[in-house]
Amino acid sequence: MNDKLKETIGVTACIVLLISIGFYTGFFNDHKLSDFEKLVKDASSDFKSIDGNLNLGNSNSKIKNNNTSRIDKYRANNILDGVYEGSRLSGFWKNVFASNKKVVFYVYDSYDNNKKYSKDFHDKVLSAYEKGKMNNYYNFEATDLSVFKNYNVGIVGSTKICNSLEECNQQRNLATKRSEMQMFLDRCSTGFCIINNKKKEFVMLRHRNSDEAINALKTLKNW
Repeated sequence: MNDKLKETIGVTACIVLLISIGFYTGFFNDHKLSDFEKLVKDASSDFKSIDGNLNLGNSNSKIKNNNTSRIDKYRANNILDGVYEGSRLSGFWKNVFASNKKVVFYVYDSYDNNKKYSKDFHDKVLSAYEKGKMNNYYNFEATDLSVFKNYNVGIVGSTKICNSLEECNQQRNLATKRSEMQMFLDRCSTGFCIINNKKKEFVMLRHRNSDEAINALKTLKNW
């Protein structure tokens, strides 16, 4: 999926969200069309920022983060401030985003060894983690698929009726932050991420290969 298509999808999703909030809250009855157009313009700007900065991948990514860490062959990427803000505001995933240690995160399926959420991959990585006594360096937060689905907050909208443009903007901002957090987790869920909260950086392996994941754990212990 190219950048232009991702940008279009993001903006479209935001506009649908705003229209839904508008009809649900009676916003269209209380405010001029120009106010709504301002919200759409602001939302477009927000989603462009997400798309432009959420560079997920390793050193083969098209966009290079020259100001982030480089450890052996692994290139770290920045984590958007909105990801942390989304966790703080919602109360979700503090075990991942408020850890003092580096965090290992991905999703596996304990009931079905499918390729996307391979349990074999999980078993091999967990075994190496335990045998290598890597708990001194990492918190292991690999999550079962059933748990991840229950905790998945999705791209959310308003949690209550807003009575003013300012309040609607605040709720839209909360929805955007939670969305940034969830998009980050969704993409890490099918790969393998090592998250360094102190640096606000992460390394992601897009494809599940247990040998490569174990090598990354060993290489990044002191990152």
